[in-house]
Order: sequence, then C-alpha cells, then structure tokens
Amino acid sequence: MIFIDVEERKRISVDILDAVDAFCRENDINYSLGYGSMLGAVRHGGFIPWDDDIDIIMLRADFMKFEELFPTVLSDRFSFGTFARDVNWPLPFGKVYDNRTTVFENKANVPHIGVSIDVFPLDIVPDNDLLFSIRRLIMKSLCFFLKMKIYKDSTASSLTKRIIAFFIKCFLCFVPNKWIIKIINEMSKLFSSCDGDRVYYWPSAGYPRPIPLKWFSPLIRVLFENKYYSSINNQDGYLRAMYGSDYMVPPLEKDRISHHTNNAFWNDIQ
Repeated sequence: MIFIDVEERKRISVDILDAVDAFCRENDINYSLGYGSMLGAVRHGGFIPWDDDIDIIMLRADFMKFEELFPTVLSDRFSFGTFARDVNWPLPFGKVYDNRTTVFENKANVPHIGVSIDVFPLDIVPDNDLLFSIRRLIMKSLCFFLKMKIYKDSTASSLTKRIIAFFIKCFLCFVPNKWIIKIINEMSKLFSSCDGDRVYYWPSAGYPRPIPLKWFSPLIRVLFENKYYSSINNQDGYLRAMYGSDYMVPPLEKDRISHHTNNAFWNDIQ
C-alpha cells in the first residue's frame, strides 16, 4: 500500500465532493458545505490550511433521498456508508468514500474505509429553547456513550478520562454499538417531528445553537478550492453560530494543528 500525504488526500476529497455535487444536482438533492469546510471556504477560499477534511450538511429529507438514490458504487469509485445501509456502520452520520483508498484509524475501533467526506443530516428542532436543551442533553449523553465505546484508550488522555472510559466500557460491554446508533438515529427523527423553524445536527458534541431553516432556501454557490459548491444563503450567520463572531480571526500559530488521528493509503499502485 502506498501512503497518501496531506495534499494528495485533499485532492481526493475534492474529487469526492465533485462527484457528490454532480449527483445532487442531477437528482434534485440539496446540500451545503458545513462546519470547517464552510469556515475554510469563507476565510481561506478552500481548505483550512492545517486541515484536510470536507464536511457537508443536508436536511433530513435530502439526506434520506441521497441515502436511497446513491448507488452501491458511483463511477466505479465512490460509495456512501450509513447505518441504514449497513447495520454495522459505527457512526450517526454518513461518509462518501473513495474505494481505491483505505484509511486506518489509530484511536477508533471502526471499519477501515477510504478517504472520505462527512455527510451530516440536520433535523428540525423545537422553537422552545428549554425543550430543545432537554432533548439535546439526552442526545449528547447517548453520543458520549457511543464515543466511549468506539474510541480506544489513549495514554494521551488524562487519567480521569481514562478511568471514566474504563467504567463506561465495562458498563456497556454487552451493548452492541449498533444498538446505540439505532437509538440515536430513531430519537433524532422522533425529536424532529415538530413544527419548528430551526434545524440542528442532534449528535453534535459542540455547536450549541441551531440555525434557521430558511437559510436552506434558496441555496447559493460558494468558492472552495477554485470551484463552486452549494452553500446556505447566510454564511456569516452560520459561522457565527458555529464559531462565534470572531470566526475570521485564525487561531494562534500553536493551535493550528489537525486533530485527525488516521493515515490514508492507496489500495494498489495508482
């Protein structure tokens, strides 16, 4: 297997995004760049220089349509993994990945898939902030349990975190990961069966603020790595909700590091 460096990994990720963008436009599926990819597009015109991943967001209805229509293999190269497609899928969101590559996770017990982009489904949430906060606390607890089960022990973690993880792993040792994923997915859908004007990714570990549903209609295009992709229509509002009002100010030099703990390889010589 041939190691894939950061720059080549970025190129593969953009190829995946190109394929997703074309597929969504052909099938009338709405998506937007999200999280760090939206921040990178607005602040840097592409990737955040010290990062190499791509995130997109979709409303739940579009996510389910994408899940239904995306072929087993697109263009003899790309696949889409979700829990609905594979009961052993270990994550509450989807990934479109390049089958010619393999990524080995160093800290997580998850299947080895290729270089990928993340696809997050957003659900409608209650307009009542108290009800939203209660439901978010429930979802955060479930996702914390899942994270403790998936991630390996690390000497880099504090002693307190390792002790907590040990007891949670013991407590949940007979509970399959797929049961927790199923509960997270079903509760996300249940909680979103309300009349609200805001949307949110329920399993989110951070980002406490939901965003207005109206930002998804109409969508616009945004420049990312010299190409245009789909975007919600209020980028400033979104980035303020995700990262605060000073999102255009890069972090200190010492904090400009990637948080990924995996390595990517070509399956065969390309």
